[in-house]
Amino acid sequence: MNAPKRLIAAFLKLTEDRTVEDVTILDLCNQADISKQTFYRYFTDKYALMEECYERELYRLFSDKNTSWDEKLTKYFGLLRRFGQSIPSGRSFARSVAMEECNVKLYRDVLNAHLAAQGADIEGDAIKFAVDREARSAIAMVREWACGGMQETDSFMSEHIMNTMPSNIASFFTQNNR
Repeated sequence: MNAPKRLIAAFLKLTEDRTVEDVTILDLCNQADISKQTFYRYFTDKYALMEECYERELYRLFSDKNTSWDEKLTKYFGLLRRFGQSIPSGRSFARSVAMEECNVKLYRDVLNAHLAAQGADIEGDAIKFAVDREARSAIAMVREWACGGMQETDSFMSEHIMNTMPSNIASFFTQNNR
């Protein structure tokens, strides 16, 4: 396994029971069995590594055809809580924008897959605008729920998202992701 993959595996393992703030570069290097110099060859800091882990975990989760949509949403909320609240205040704008764009891209990809399966031309400017607008508003709502202190269960949030999503998109997710 190459160094970036080992660092990603180390990060995910170490943050299972610790916050990102509690994990040091040295901890990551020791867990991955690499030098600090090698770490900095691939990542500027642990938050850049966190972004890479977050994006990979999202795509792994949502590309899994054996996991139901409800399970995916529940795991997604966990990822948001795990990584979304770990951005230090001095770096929050740049980091949150990068993570937000990752979320929007994922949601946009899911919507485009649905629309393409329905025979829609997803290359037109109007549909690109509509998909982008829907993705950005949905992600903003979910982020507020998961990281903004809303005291609801993940299953409640998952059910609420499915109930507020346009019915044709919701049925596509539930039929194709079970």
